[in-house]
Amino acid sequence: MDFIRPMVSMEANYNEKLLKIRNCLSCWDYRRVSLLGKIVLKSLIASQLVYILSPLSTKHASLDEINNMFYGFLWSGRGDKIKRDIMISDYNNGGLRMIDTKSFNKALKSTWVKKYLDNDNHGKWKLLLDSEIHDLGGDVIFKGNLNKSDLAKFIHISSPLHQKF
Repeated sequence: MDFIRPMVSMEANYNEKLLKIRNCLSCWDYRRVSLLGKIVLKSLIASQLVYILSPLSTKHASLDEINNMFYGFLWSGRGDKIKRDIMISDYNNGGLRMIDTKSFNKALKSTWVKKYLDNDNHGKWKLLLDSEIHDLGGDVIFKGNLNKSDLAKFIHISSPLHQKF
């Protein structure tokens, strides 16, 4: 029952940010902004995503919804004119460096591992994580070259925190 309350607040965080993104895009929708201008606007909105994507569990449905909002805005709701995998490519590959929300989310999550492995970091969250993964061999799970099947061999899931790995 303790996990229900965080899930409700996580849902509220996502819904609040999705509404804020939707409102921001709708304000800009009525202006005559070029395609490149619309892509630059994604930077404004991506900064709003850092708050919810970085520390919270990922809701893939929300990432898809955000992505659809971006592309709906980009093409004024008329369907994609250029394939999305081309849109996210670099300029020298014919793309426009559009944000890919799933890659952006993975990059934000990976910064936590980088922060955890920083020896100068003495945050309380790191101490909590250290105590939780101590029985698993400590930070070797981040430093090693393990795949999921290797990890499953020596993890005995007993803590809800371990289930997240």
